[in-house]
Amino acid sequence: MRSLGILLLLANFAVLGWQFNREIYGKDDGPVEMRPDPLPASVPRLQLMSELARLPEPRDHTTAEPTAAATPVPVKSEAVPVVPPPEAETAPEPEVVVTPPPSASPDPALVAEPSASATGGMVPEATADAAAPTTESAAIAVADVGTGSPAVAPPPPAPVARTCFSIGPFKSVDDRGRLRNGLPASMMVLREREEQRQERKNFWVYLEPAASDAGAEERLRDLKAQGVEDLLLIRKGEMKNAISLGVFRSQESVAGRLAEIKDRGYTPLVIPRYETRTGYWLDLAIEGDITQTSSGVDLPDGVERLALDCAQIAGVDPNP
Repeated sequence: MRSLGILLLLANFAVLGWQFNREIYGKDDGPVEMRPDPLPASVPRLQLMSELARLPEPRDHTTAEPTAAATPVPVKSEAVPVVPPPEAETAPEPEVVVTPPPSASPDPALVAEPSASATGGMVPEATADAAAPTTESAAIAVADVGTGSPAVAPPPPAPVARTCFSIGPFKSVDDRGRLRNGLPASMMVLREREEQRQERKNFWVYLEPAASDAGAEERLRDLKAQGVEDLLLIRKGEMKNAISLGVFRSQESVAGRLAEIKDRGYTPLVIPRYETRTGYWLDLAIEGDITQTSSGVDLPDGVERLALDCAQIAGVDPNP
């Protein structure tokens, strides 16, 4: 009996549901047509792309003006709030506070200005440049801390004077090369050069030409009669009728011959004779005084040391 009661109760619930459904959806068993409410006349009708006479002109995204041929289609879109990107957080620069030494007055250019955080983010324009000291001034300030005196850069070393001189003349290239190989390390060879020069070879002692050939012959016989030897009568050329008394290399020999002829009652003449020779030279330089160059250098006979202006040598700086 209890089961039958439950079945009756369920049947009652089914009948009630069926009646409730008919009240809501209608008593007709056919399909229910749902029609939306008509839109107002002011709302334009949505057109498909295939319904348009021609396609609208392409528009730039930056231009929002509609073209005359295309009918604007209202599009409902929700406004999306634009959130600006978060600003990059920059690490605050470390503040450099320079403490001047007690004995020295503080330098206005090195006193640290108040930071932006202490002044509310504002720095006066007049102190904007002074608040950030340059790298050079900051380096000097750091070097001064604890010393009690400003750091002064040492002066550059004074240039060492250079002395130039020449050694020569050498008779041959070999003689010059041997001396060059024996130079001390303190001497610097600037150049090797050759020089053509007139070198005195000897002295010629003679009697001036006589007025005639007979006079020259008579003078020659007289000198021979007095015991004078090494005589020569010149019979041609510009010195015709002159008597040569000899050619001598040293001045001592010349002086003795002059005295001998004067004792015989004649006045001889002396002419030095030269020849062209090539001299070989070394131009050197040394740092310091030229008197220091004599140590360790033995000069051969006839070779001398002469002072030389460094500016006369092209490409050589006298004060490097």
